[in-house]
Amino acid sequence: MKSGKKGNFVYFRALLACAFAMVATGAYASCPKPNILPSAVGWEVKKQDGFWIAYSDVYPGLEVPLHMASPSQPEIYEFVTLPRYQNRIGLLQYFAGEPGTSYLVTLVHNAIVDLSTLTVIGDAAFTEDCVRTKWTWHDNRVDTDTAYGLEVFDLSRSPEPVMLDFDTDHGTCSTGFQVNDGGAKLHAGPSEEFPVVAILTAGIVVAGCDHRDGWEGIIEGQDETCSVGISVPERIPYTGPCRSGWIDQSLVTQIYG
Repeated sequence: MKSGKKGNFVYFRALLACAFAMVATGAYASCPKPNILPSAVGWEVKKQDGFWIAYSDVYPGLEVPLHMASPSQPEIYEFVTLPRYQNRIGLLQYFAGEPGTSYLVTLVHNAIVDLSTLTVIGDAAFTEDCVRTKWTWHDNRVDTDTAYGLEVFDLSRSPEPVMLDFDTDHGTCSTGFQVNDGGAKLHAGPSEEFPVVAILTAGIVVAGCDHRDGWEGIIEGQDETCSVGISVPERIPYTGPCRSGWIDQSLVTQIYG
C-alpha cells in the first residue's frame, strides 16, 4: 500500500510538472481576441448545413460565409466600408478559430464584400496570432500575403447574370433541381472564381434557367413572383426580385423538366 501511494504521488507530481512545463513553453498560449467594435452591431451569425453564415438586416440578401479554421463559433468584430472604392467594398472582420495541436493560433479573418451587388469577393486572414498579415490595396484588386501564400482578389469583376430564354411552350426556367445533401454554394458566375453569394440548404428546390460548362444558372424560387414560368420576348438577364446565381451541377439533382 505504501508503495502504491508513493507511486501515485510521483505520477501526479509528474503530471503537474508536465502541465507547468506546457504553460511555461506557451503550449496552450494564444493571443487575445480583439474587442467587438460598435460597427459590428447588427451583424448576426447562424449555422446552416454545417457552415457558419453572417448576415445583417442593413443588407438584406447578403449572406457572408465564414471560413472557420477550427470547430469554434465565430464572432463579428468590425464592419467597415472603404472610401477608396466609394464605399462599395466592405470588410467584415471576424474570429475564424484557433487551429493547432500543442500550440493554438488565434485567427482573425476579413471577408471582402461588394455592397453594390451584395456578393462576397473573398476571405483572407487579417491577423495570425495577433500578427497582422500583409494586405496591399490597388485600384482594382487587393493582394494578401498570408501563411497560405499570396492570394489576389479582383475588386472589379462583375457578377455574370443568369439568362432567361424565350420559350412560348414552357415559359422561363422550366427545369427543377433539388440541392443535394451537404448543401451547395451559390456563385455570382459559372466558376469557382466567382464570389459566393449564398449557401443553399440541402433539399431546397430551385428553378433552372441557364447552364454552362457544368454549372446551372438558377433562381431560388418556383413561381411567377420570381419570374419562373413567365414568357419573355427575347433572351434577357434575370434581374430579380428573387435571388439567383450559379451552382455546380454535381451539387444538384434534376427532379422535373
